[in-house]
Amino acid sequence: MYRKFVAFQGRHPVFASAATGGAVMSLGDSAVQLADSGTWDCQRNAVVSAYNGGISPFFYYWWQRLDAIWPGTGVAAVARKTLTNQVMVAPFNSALFLTWSTAIEPES
Repeated sequence: MYRKFVAFQGRHPVFASAATGGAVMSLGDSAVQLADSGTWDCQRNAVVSAYNGGISPFFYYWWQRLDAIWPGTGVAAVARKTLTNQVMVAPFNSALFLTWSTAIEPES
């Protein structure tokens, strides 16, 4: 099954990244909501899943770029990629997520 997904992602990277990002966020957010309060807010789940699905293709290409600059999975390469991501992208991604969720999710 994993090989089929990798082959599909190779043929359709934007769609596969968006669908995977949205699905993973939906499952994770659902689990957090149910574990925390025992209830599930469909609207909140849709808002965060839409954001993650929309931004995931950017990260697919971003991490490919970082892998091209520092290939490999050794400690040094992973540390460089992680630090670069945290300095260059994470602050903007956090701000964009908060802007998205505030603008899209209606007030209670």
